[in-house]
Amino acid sequence: MIEDLEGDTVLYASTASVSIDRKALFAEGAVYPSNVRFDGASLRIVSGDGGSNVKQLTDHIKEVFGASPKSEPAPLVITDVEITNSRLQIYNPTKYEPIRTGVNYADMDIEIERVVSPQLTIEDGVVDIAIEQMCFADKSGAVVEQGHIGMLTVGLKELSFDDLYLQTMGSRVDVPRLAFDFEDWKDWDDFDHKIKMFLKVDSSTLTPEGLMAYVPDFFNV
Repeated sequence: MIEDLEGDTVLYASTASVSIDRKALFAEGAVYPSNVRFDGASLRIVSGDGGSNVKQLTDHIKEVFGASPKSEPAPLVITDVEITNSRLQIYNPTKYEPIRTGVNYADMDIEIERVVSPQLTIEDGVVDIAIEQMCFADKSGAVVEQGHIGMLTVGLKELSFDDLYLQTMGSRVDVPRLAFDFEDWKDWDDFDHKIKMFLKVDSSTLTPEGLMAYVPDFFNV
C-alpha cells in the first residue's frame, strides 16, 4: 500500500492481506472476505461540519462501483480479522478544544497492540462487529490492557454495545448492555436533551485514574 507522506492518507499498512472466494465475486448476494490481516497500519479519520474523509471515500466507491437501481445491495460480511501494531487517529477540528488531562475525543491518537474480530457485517447502513480481544493505548496515557465486545452496532440512529468488558487504568468494567438512541448523529452536540441512553452494569471496579482518563470533563473545568 502507498505510504502516507503528507498526513492525508485515510489508510496505510506496511502489511495487508485478505482472502476472497473466487466464486463469491460472480455470485449474487453476500461477499465473504476472510483472514483479513493488517500489521503496521495507520487509519486517519478526519471529520467536521462537511462530513468526514471516510464518508467521502465510501460515497465515491458507491458512485463508481454501486449496484444498479434495480438490484438490492448485498451485505458485506468479513470474518476472521486481526489488526496488530497499528495506529488509529480521529480528529475533528470543529470540536477540538485543548484539555489538561484525559482522552480528548476530538483528537485521539491510539496505538493498537492487537484487535481480533471473528466477524464484521455491513448491511443497510448498519455495521455489526464482534471484538473478542483488544488492547490499545491513547496518546493521553489511557491504556486498555484487555477487553472485548460481544457485539458493537453502529447505525444511522443507533449506537450500542453488548457484553462490553474492559480492564483499564486500574478499573474493571463489565457492561452487559450500553445503548444510545437518537434521530441523527448531529444530536450528539446536544447530548443531554436529544440522546436517550440505556446502561446496565454488572459488578465493576472504578478508580479515580480511570474516571480521569475517560471522563475528563469532571477534571477539566
